[in-house]
Amino acid sequence: MTQLTVKVYRQLTDGSRLRLGTLGENQHSLLFQYHEDYLNRPLNPSPFMLPFDDRVHRFSQQDADCLPGLFTDSLSQHWGLRPLMDFFRSAGQNTVSQTRCRSFLQADQSDLIGALSYQAEESEAITEKSTEKSTETAPPDYYGMLTSGHGLSEQVQALISSDQHSHGMPWQAQVYIDPLIPDQLHSENAAHLQPWILRFSHPANPLGQEQGLADAAYLQMAELAGISIPAWQLITPPAQSKAAPWLAHLRPDYQHRQQHIQRLSGLLGNHWWQPGIGYEQLIRAGQILCQRPATGRDMFNRAIFNLLSCNRDDHSKHWSFIQDDTGQWQPAPMYNAGFSPAANRQHSMPFQGVTSKPDRKNIQKLASLANFSHWHQARQAIEEILDALQNWEIFASQLDIHRDTQRKVRRELDQCYQENRKLLQK
Repeated sequence: MTQLTVKVYRQLTDGSRLRLGTLGENQHSLLFQYHEDYLNRPLNPSPFMLPFDDRVHRFSQQDADCLPGLFTDSLSQHWGLRPLMDFFRSAGQNTVSQTRCRSFLQADQSDLIGALSYQAEESEAITEKSTEKSTETAPPDYYGMLTSGHGLSEQVQALISSDQHSHGMPWQAQVYIDPLIPDQLHSENAAHLQPWILRFSHPANPLGQEQGLADAAYLQMAELAGISIPAWQLITPPAQSKAAPWLAHLRPDYQHRQQHIQRLSGLLGNHWWQPGIGYEQLIRAGQILCQRPATGRDMFNRAIFNLLSCNRDDHSKHWSFIQDDTGQWQPAPMYNAGFSPAANRQHSMPFQGVTSKPDRKNIQKLASLANFSHWHQARQAIEEILDALQNWEIFASQLDIHRDTQRKVRRELDQCYQENRKLLQK
């Protein structure tokens, strides 16, 4: 017997909405069924993990991550819950609160990511149940743990401890900004505000307080290489804060009129911290979704940018795809272009199964999979990316990045070039 049911809607860019289906839960399972009218539209929102049919799909509650990413990716806190869980895994904090139907009802509907929204099937019953005292064990206070033990400003601590989160990594927060007053950050949404992702530095960043500035330079180099990037801006911290300017980028789904968005990890049902998704799977999934040869080449270029720019924090959660109202998918802008070296020089996403120093044969196979007609064409794309990375000092100087920081990044870029110069061979 179903204890709780939730209506799931999908909003279109013209303001109308469609009944996508119904979520339900009982003592043992979470359940979902598409609405019969929605199945008549070419808007399959989860092509890989959730069959587009009229069956009742069951997900065992024995699995803490039982729901498909179609739903969890719409909750802003889930863009940070998994990274935070992994962040504290070494300290023994390896439990995570399970996503239940009530999670979607308790979420601020104006703060959801993408095009999905949720409504109680029986609002009176839900209201009554919500007043009952919960007997469940409270989940660990990850945000509180994150702020303790780190010398963060009060403003940054307030952002972390806010329940308005949309993390791509543990040190990001969702804020709302008035385009006319960009340095004024709001924690709650309003009609005249836009949702932005604020990235700020912390002691573990390789470049310390200048990490945000360096990431801004990286976005400009990526754009120079022909890669789509989100709208971005630098935010001036409060006067009493000693922090360097923060980088903020427009939330990807909002940039596309709040269309349906899913991360690669959610699309393929893979935990981002676990092996299984590499650039080969990224390119294959992107081409199946988007049905355009250019998508494969775009994913290849982004992968090579990561390889040559020392961006080794390239988890599957940093790659997203957006579906419009006609059912057509496209890659979201590259919102995780940044300097992120690793001590072991390994990439979180492998190249044809290789996580460290992929050889020319690995990259050639990847280029062939990405629809390059011949190696010369792929090599030309690699050269254009290298040319863009030569502008590091120009962009860094414009952003007033310290010379020592510039030299540190340049040493890593030069080492990456030496390790991969074989890719330029004919």
